[in-house]
Amino acid sequence: MINLGLQGFSRNALLKIGVWIGQGRSAHCLFLLLGLSLTQLLQAEESATGEHVYQEVCSTCHGQNVPRAPQLNNRKHWAPLLREGQAVLTSHGWVGVRGMPARGGKPDLSLVAFSRAVAYMARSAGGHWPDPDAAMLAQIEKEVAKREAARRKRMAR
Repeated sequence: MINLGLQGFSRNALLKIGVWIGQGRSAHCLFLLLGLSLTQLLQAEESATGEHVYQEVCSTCHGQNVPRAPQLNNRKHWAPLLREGQAVLTSHGWVGVRGMPARGGKPDLSLVAFSRAVAYMARSAGGHWPDPDAAMLAQIEKEVAKREAARRKRMAR
């Protein structure tokens, strides 16, 4: 394999490089040249732990005392949010709520990875939220659909 010195790049940076080069075969050729496949890159995100996603995405606000962003390990900040329940709180964050941008401001973040990060932050504050399984993801998706429908209705007024 050819070593292009790109080992330090994150999978998101590599994806952006691929998009920059262009659509279709040329981007695919880059990944093959790097010894990667798009499937491998996407699987890497799907297998990312909640802590990893928190460090890469969420800590920007939830670890830096940004106003109204509940901080990691702060039981007082998280207590009212934990009462909303895992599916509701996760779906609200996914579509954006209380000044938080949708998907934590990372539009290419998967729902699975986002949900794991929310569960990780909830556990840090005393919540007993497991990483979401298929049933919980289905509940979250249902809540997301309700939230997006309500948003569309408000915007139509």
